[in-house]
Amino acid sequence: MYQTQTSSQKQIEEMIAYSQSNLSIMLNMEQFMKYFRASDPFAIDFLSRNVKQMFDILFVDYDKVQTDQLVIYSDLISKIFEIIDLNLEPIMKQIEIYWEVIFDLRWRAVTPDTQWGVAHKLFQLIKDRDKRFVLDQFQRPNFLVSFLPLIHINSVAQILIIFYEFGFHQQQLDFLRVGFDRFQDFDPCSAINFTFIVHEIMIRILNEAQIEYVIKGEIQRKMFSIIVREDINAITLKNAAHVLSLVSNYYSMDMQNIQLDEPETQEITQNFRRTEFFECFDVKIIAIILQQSLLNKTKVGLLIIKLIEVIDNLVRITDIQLWEKVDKANIMELIFNLVHKFNKQDIFISYVGNMISFVFERALNDFHPYWASKLILKNKIHDKHHRLIDKQIYEFESKLSLKLIKDGEFLPYYDYLKQIEEELMISHNWRTLKLHQMKQEEKHRYKLGEDPSSPQFEEKIIVSALDVEDSKYLEQDGVDESANNIFINCQSKSTPKQHYQEITQNIFETTPIISADAESESNSESSNNESEQPIERKFVQETGKPIDPLDQLKEVLQGLGLKSNQQNKLSHSDQLDREKVIKNRNLSNSLNHEEQKNKLMTASLRDDYEAPSLRIERRSSLQLVSNVKKLNKNFEEFHIDFFNNRKILKKDDNSILKVDEIDFEKLPQKQIIQVVFQKQHEEVVLKTKLVEEPKEENNLFPKFEKVEDIKFRQLQQKDLHFLEFLKNQE
Repeated sequence: MYQTQTSSQKQIEEMIAYSQSNLSIMLNMEQFMKYFRASDPFAIDFLSRNVKQMFDILFVDYDKVQTDQLVIYSDLISKIFEIIDLNLEPIMKQIEIYWEVIFDLRWRAVTPDTQWGVAHKLFQLIKDRDKRFVLDQFQRPNFLVSFLPLIHINSVAQILIIFYEFGFHQQQLDFLRVGFDRFQDFDPCSAINFTFIVHEIMIRILNEAQIEYVIKGEIQRKMFSIIVREDINAITLKNAAHVLSLVSNYYSMDMQNIQLDEPETQEITQNFRRTEFFECFDVKIIAIILQQSLLNKTKVGLLIIKLIEVIDNLVRITDIQLWEKVDKANIMELIFNLVHKFNKQDIFISYVGNMISFVFERALNDFHPYWASKLILKNKIHDKHHRLIDKQIYEFESKLSLKLIKDGEFLPYYDYLKQIEEELMISHNWRTLKLHQMKQEEKHRYKLGEDPSSPQFEEKIIVSALDVEDSKYLEQDGVDESANNIFINCQSKSTPKQHYQEITQNIFETTPIISADAESESNSESSNNESEQPIERKFVQETGKPIDPLDQLKEVLQGLGLKSNQQNKLSHSDQLDREKVIKNRNLSNSLNHEEQKNKLMTASLRDDYEAPSLRIERRSSLQLVSNVKKLNKNFEEFHIDFFNNRKILKKDDNSILKVDEIDFEKLPQKQIIQVVFQKQHEEVVLKTKLVEEPKEENNLFPKFEKVEDIKFRQLQQKDLHFLEFLKNQE
């Protein structure tokens, strides 16, 4: 081992002597790099003593480097970072001494972006070792501001962000102040990088002192003065609007989940109205820009898209006075006019769609539906045809109807929601668009390659805030609210596959033909019995069996007095699709017959069950007998009788009305067993014959249909007594 170390030391010393301690030459020697990769202590010691040469290579002045040497320097930089990445302590200790030379790049006339990238990487290594190295730089006067002319370089912005991550210092605010003052003069890259620093402060770093400066009223006024100018490049305008978006987003994060009717909300809104944001945020300027874009622009620019984001944030801030300012500026109407004009601008439409989704979602979750009512009642967005927005309105209306049925007048903003529903119901244009949406939904119900019979999960019905408040009491009492809610159960109990199977079943029951009097008597008796019973709403069965939603709904309707004397009701075991039943009730008998044939044909192709018999059973009428009598004045009663084994119909005067069908009823002939005893080879064998009982008319000899030979045990004495008994009987 000692000899190996002595040998490596000797060879390294020879290489050092040959290169005259020039690190560039040593790094190009493959033998030296092999020693270093093997963690040879003599190679590491040489590198730790020459860290300054490493920095000279990393931050060489490229004005003094010849073109043919650029490839050599690129290879040397790769090898130096291979050394640094090993994080060897002797080398890192020396790097801590020389690392500040990275800031000397500020004073060079030309510094490539790659060198600033190297500086940023080294700065990250140093700040991870000890934050003291970062804080010590604030001792230099105007240190951060000196980077502002280089803000167009992305790596410089990354270095500046590190200085904002370690607490608060006045130089941080000085840099922001100078940057906002020069904002209108920024080139696009400078505007992007400066806004990125502000974005990190507002979203990730979240230092209160830094945020307080960004949300000041003077910053808002400065940004509004920039976005109205037409002599500034579009990227700078967009980033000025982005600053306004960051400020509005800061307030929306704290004020989008408050309820206006809660006691503590009043204090929150009063404090908000005393902020500089509420006083200085001029929504009229946004309206002017939107109006100019509507009149003069041929496409939606980046500024308009960012302003839509600002309006989205304002909508999320729960304050009626702020909402009224936005509404008075007629901003929503301008936005939807832009949607109508630029209906193929997908990014712009998606931003508007996100805002509408939030508005509808708030209205369905018991927050104040201010903007939902404005969009429907004032702006009438349901009358302005656009594919994405129409789909959102269609889904909103469906959920809203279920919510009003479920919660009703217990909703905190019931009047607003009811007005929205009524407006959608009476709109002729929306009815047409809604029909189109329903057709599209049915057309695209299943995805490509999806099996329609596979189980699918339905969307849950909106649960109101009222339910959330009461849920803790229900849990304490052990009550499952969803189990007792027929509107939830009726939708969640069955899957599309069950619907399909139920529809393919026979939706009619075969019932006997009874007289009208008997029908009316049974109806009157049932109605009398029902009137004597107290009307109750039963949601829990005494038997403990699972409650059927259809039976539950039937009990509710009976409790409301909506009873039916109809005989062929839906049973618990045969749950049918109710919409299909209603549809078939309105069809004529011929159409029902054709539909039944189509069902049988479809089922036979699927081999779901065996082919049915060709005999077509008589189907019961879906109308009450009393209703038939009202419709047919010539209605005559009849009864069924038999005449000469023929089924006939007779009137009350016993006159034959009509031969319905000739049916020679053949009763199955009785079969008897005859016993015959025969003697075979001294053994008595008992033979049985299965014969038909002879008919009384012709007394023909009975025909033997089946004869079986049964060999019994050997005849015993008791059997002889039994045979003697049989002879005496004859």
